[in-house]
This record gives sequence, C-alpha cells and structure tokens, in this order.
Amino acid sequence: MSEQTIHYPVLPLIAQRWSPRTFIPEAIPEELVNSMFEAARWTPSSYNAQPWRYLYTHHEDQESFQALLQCLNPPNQQWAQHAGLLIACIAETGNADRTHLNRHAYYDLGAANFALTLQALEFGIYVRQMGGFNQDHARSILQLPLHQDPVVFLAAGYPQDANVQQHTKARKSQQHWAQAFKANGRREV
Repeated sequence: MSEQTIHYPVLPLIAQRWSPRTFIPEAIPEELVNSMFEAARWTPSSYNAQPWRYLYTHHEDQESFQALLQCLNPPNQQWAQHAGLLIACIAETGNADRTHLNRHAYYDLGAANFALTLQALEFGIYVRQMGGFNQDHARSILQLPLHQDPVVFLAAGYPQDANVQQHTKARKSQQHWAQAFKANGRREV
C-alpha cells in the first residue's frame, strides 16, 4: 500500500485499498465472488434501477478468460493476466428500444463497483479497475445490445506480494476538488 498521508479519518478498508500490478493465479472461491456481487446489488441507484450488469470469468476457464483479456489494452493485459477473476462492468443506459435513457447509469455503475471493491478487500481480494480496453471488441465479444455499454473491466485476485510498496501518483488535496458553496457566488478556497 502507498505511504500517502490520510488527513482525516476514513473507514479502514478505504485506507487499505490499492490497485496491484501483479496477481497470483489463485482461484477465488465462488462464495466470495457471490458476496462481492451481493455488495454491488445493495448499492444505491437512481430510482433503484440498478443499471449495472457484470459478465465475469474465472482464471481457470482459460478460453473465457483469454477472450475477455483480449479486450484489454496491452498494458492492462499485463496487469490482469494472472488475476483470479476478470469482470466486464456494463452500464444499462436505458431500455432495449432506446425510448428511455438513464443518464445516471455510469454513476450508479461506479458506485456499485466501489461497493464490490470494498467487499472484495474485506476478503483480502484486491481489485484493479481498468478503463483501457477496445470498446468495439468488448461489445462484440460480450454480445451486448445497444442499450448496454461496456464501461470498465475489473481484475480481482490476490496480489503477488501484498507487502510490496506500491508506487502511486500523489493524491490531490481535498481543497482541490471540494469547496464550500456560498449563495453569493464566492467560494471558500
């Protein structure tokens, strides 16, 4: 984990979270996988639409694993190749006939992914989130209809060495992105 300073109290799992660059090819028990998806299920969403869909495969199913792995950009393939689980995260952006669009689907999917990530961490399973992938290839491989968009892939598993110092980019200060709003138009900085 990074040695960056946490300035205010946060939940221990949030402080422990980091994205490993290498995994060991160890199976993740289905019971734990189900708990990870259960955490996603309980995530709040606009109108409780739960507009997230997950398509996943275990490392042991090499044919399916390789099919999903090939959707990723080469650097992400390097990081994900030994993960115990590879997950395609999909936003359902509306109904099948496209008469109703859900503009909150991506936001809701991100929240569900975070719940899944924290639940995984509770079991000692780490998650690397990857936005670098070929969207057209993923859509084809996953056979997605037009109202479902592949948004991100998750590689989940046991880190090769949990004690290795991770080199991460410095976090921006809280004041950079959170400012008090004042009705008179002034902001506290």
